[in-house]
Amino acid sequence: MTLNALRYRWIILTIIIVGLVVAGFSLLDVREKMNRMDGNTLSGGPDWYVTNIEFDVLRFQKSLLKYLHVQRDTRDVQQAFDILWSRLVQLKVSAIRDVLVEYGVDLSVYERLMAELIASDSRVSTLGNGVDDANDAFETFEAFNQFNDELRNTTLKVVKASVSESNDFRLSVLGTAEVILYASLTISSVAGLLLFIIAFDSVQTRRALKEKEELLQDAYAADIAKSQFISVMNHELRTPLTSISASLSLLKSGALTQTPEKVSRLIEIAERNCKLLMQLVTDLLDTERFASGKMKFDFQTINFSNLIKCNIENNKAYADLYGVGVSVEGIEPNIKIFADPDRVNQIMTNLLSNAIKFSTEGGEVKISLIAESGHAVVAVRDNGRGIPKEDQSRIFERFQQVDSTDRRERGGTGLGLSIVKAIAEAHHAKITLESDVGEGSTFYIRFPMVVDRISPEI
Repeated sequence: MTLNALRYRWIILTIIIVGLVVAGFSLLDVREKMNRMDGNTLSGGPDWYVTNIEFDVLRFQKSLLKYLHVQRDTRDVQQAFDILWSRLVQLKVSAIRDVLVEYGVDLSVYERLMAELIASDSRVSTLGNGVDDANDAFETFEAFNQFNDELRNTTLKVVKASVSESNDFRLSVLGTAEVILYASLTISSVAGLLLFIIAFDSVQTRRALKEKEELLQDAYAADIAKSQFISVMNHELRTPLTSISASLSLLKSGALTQTPEKVSRLIEIAERNCKLLMQLVTDLLDTERFASGKMKFDFQTINFSNLIKCNIENNKAYADLYGVGVSVEGIEPNIKIFADPDRVNQIMTNLLSNAIKFSTEGGEVKISLIAESGHAVVAVRDNGRGIPKEDQSRIFERFQQVDSTDRRERGGTGLGLSIVKAIAEAHHAKITLESDVGEGSTFYIRFPMVVDRISPEI
């Protein structure tokens, strides 16, 4: 894609986005006003409240007159009084009060009306119980009669303000419609221009789409690897934790206090599983350090031959668990390299434990070390099922194993070989793989040798 085409495309996209934003904000403004108008309808808006309060006052007065001239029944009076009281309380606590303030309504009339209700409560509640009922009813009627004109004026003011707001809303909708129309015309025009540019630049676009497709495939593969890793973590953490928890629970229960050998066995199980968890955490931390470039090394001259021999001895017990033998095909003496001894030992432990783990029972892992063209070349060979050619390119990636069934059958997180590769590269070493399905695998690492370097040896 040419620079000008890309620039024009972004300019057009910016115009489209601006148009959409303008139209969107206009629609949001209309929606907000519609919500406001919905709240101001006759079924619950300010018109409805003030009209009903005025009506409730008149109904209360009518019930008092009815009580005085028609019948001595206080039920209508009490009911009308309670309705008016409830209506004023609702007005006090509802959002309609704020709307009335925006309309410029003087709310003191409703506050005085409420005060009069409170003052008249005792007179209304005692109607029908004394000789002065008629006087009390008449006084109450006169007390509320003084509010009629103020309530009427307030109602008219609210209705007028509500009508004005409705007219403003209609004008606002018309203005918004014009804005949306112009925005739509603008968007349509620039969209047509954008389509022309896209068609003109179709070859580059197809190439970009292909690249994006490859990236999506990589992202999908990474997502699968992450999902598999989470599954592996669940298994690798749950298994040792379950074993540790069971051992500790038995020890805590005291059921084995009389059998020291069983107690010792449970402690060994818990200790072994703790080491597995520590190794898992170490692998995860090492992977993160390598990814962030924060891994530290302590380089020094080491006797690589002696280190490999020690590593073999340290892993013999592990090999016995799998019924696999470990043999030396030849380790040349006094081969020295400039390296971090702990990290190189980590490389050898990972390679040797992998070879043991994936070898068949009764099989044999072979290790050799030779000097070749200024390099120390170590080889670790197993007699496992081998690695298919198509999988060899990804075997050193994080969270990768040849088959997900390997994790279930052999365990592991798929981090070991990625750590081995990262450590090797930090030592300017090269790791390679030779493998055929059914014939096992051989991993080679070539470390640069040093000659007569004066520094501590290990």
